[in-house]
Amino acid sequence: MSEREDYARGYLKGFEDALNEVWTEVLSLGSRAYSSHELQILARTRKSMIQQSVDVKRLELQKMFGVILTKPNREVPAEFTIREGSSIVVREEKPDRAFAIYRSMLSGGSTGLSVTRTDPNRIIEKYHLDTDRTVFVWLTKIEKDEIVQGGRRYLIRNNLPNLAAEIRTFYGRAKGGIVILEGIEYLVTQYEFRPVLRFIQMVREQAEYSSGYFIVTVDPQTIEDRDYRLLEKEMSLTV
Repeated sequence: MSEREDYARGYLKGFEDALNEVWTEVLSLGSRAYSSHELQILARTRKSMIQQSVDVKRLELQKMFGVILTKPNREVPAEFTIREGSSIVVREEKPDRAFAIYRSMLSGGSTGLSVTRTDPNRIIEKYHLDTDRTVFVWLTKIEKDEIVQGGRRYLIRNNLPNLAAEIRTFYGRAKGGIVILEGIEYLVTQYEFRPVLRFIQMVREQAEYSSGYFIVTVDPQTIEDRDYRLLEKEMSLTV
């Protein structure tokens, strides 16, 4: 078998496996009692995780074959100015840039509030956050007000009113404080978009009033186009 034929056969097999995996997932989702809106959100979320799945597969292949598979180069965004009272929406599949901005701002001496759907332990380890300068709020259905893991204390706020109150308190005691939100897609699935937009409006106003900062990381493909445009319109800066 020629090298070109071997490559073509491998490509075709990978294409077939990918189609089978996608339709298996579609059938699995369709068998559950989801509404059409929930299915749209779930489908967009799955799509946003493609690069993460590719990264996992890359590591598996590297270990299996003892080779290095480099990632394609990605364009580095231009620098931008963040003024006091700014609210920033970061367009991205994974929250890498948002937490890079957040970490950079914390290094200037500010204090932060990190609201995440992801386990805070993973966020801390992946983005090397200064735990002395950040209060962590975990968006989870665990029925507690807080949890301690590895000596770290995390607040748990599983509804919008309690989360809004926590953020108001933070801005009230930390002038120039920074709030970062990772998990807007989760909030939308729990409360629909309109209540979440009102929540975003409240946080933006609090940030502006307290000369603080508000960062939201979102993949536009995981929410409706019209909803994303309304979200972006509320924020003072898109990067």
